Amino acid sequence: MFNSAGAHTIGRAHCNEVIGRLYNFPGSANGIDPTLDPTYAAQLQTLCPPNPSPDAAVDLDPITPFIMDNNYYRNGVTNRAVLASDTAIFEDFQTQFASNLNSNDEQLWEQKFGDALVHLSTLNLKTASNGQIRVNCHVVN
Repeated sequence: MFNSAGAHTIGRAHCNEVIGRLYNFPGSANGIDPTLDPTYAAQLQTLCPPNPSPDAAVDLDPITPFIMDNNYYRNGVTNRAVLASDTAIFEDFQTQFASNLNSNDEQLWEQKFGDALVHLSTLNLKTASNGQIRVNCHVVN
């Protein structure tokens, strides 16, 4: 399942999911999450002010936001993951080795990501009366 995290190479995150890392971060002298690259944090601050509009969002991969590639991992190993949950993958001892491999070898990542998608397709998904496709991930329809 870990390999499917690479899907964050495309997509966007709303600023309200990010601002907690950019302003008044607990225990930080400058208010920024110390696990973020300072230059990248400054870029994010220009895109996500302290009180962003509800529609304000940033690319999960600022380098190639519309291309499925291993930049999610390249960004993560250099402390440029947008979401704190993604940063955890790059800091966790159990997943660091795989993250580093994925960042260095795009063909390996492509194979592993494809395998993960095939595996996900075999799971017993909820459909129709057993489940729903959410319009907003955070809210039940």
